[in-house]
Amino acid sequence: SVLEREWGTAKFTLYYFSGVVLTLVVGILTALISGYNVIMGGTQYVKIFTIDRKTGQILSLNDVLGNDSEMKKAVGENIKEQMRSQMAADSGITYFLDSETPEWDFTGLTGEEDFYFDSQGQLVIVFDEYEVAPGYMGAVEFTIPKSVTEN
Repeated sequence: SVLEREWGTAKFTLYYFSGVVLTLVVGILTALISGYNVIMGGTQYVKIFTIDRKTGQILSLNDVLGNDSEMKKAVGENIKEQMRSQMAADSGITYFLDSETPEWDFTGLTGEEDFYFDSQGQLVIVFDEYEVAPGYMGAVEFTIPKSVTEN
């Protein structure tokens, strides 16, 4: 839906929801809501609710990874590898990693990131626009191979 406001002679779109995607994988229901917040510019955002169907509990990444700091580190390192690989393959791709401004760089997972499971049951970590990359990259996703999450 689109909500518009008039300020003087100009109209500005404030919010646009591009869709809701529901998936059910391995007893986990995911509702993925994506959209744009546009006020004198635009910001893409994604909000994901991952729910355990048995308990009804909304799961955090920490819940799924078992609050295991080594697992979070392994997944974070895999994300860094994917970032480096994408940047090496395409000069138009940039992430906040290994930069001249290290305080902005992605250093690892907190356990509170948005995530879902794809149709193959692989963990997908989602970052909003500006979290790990410049705004022109939009919201970005990283699919974590089962070889990382099953160890």
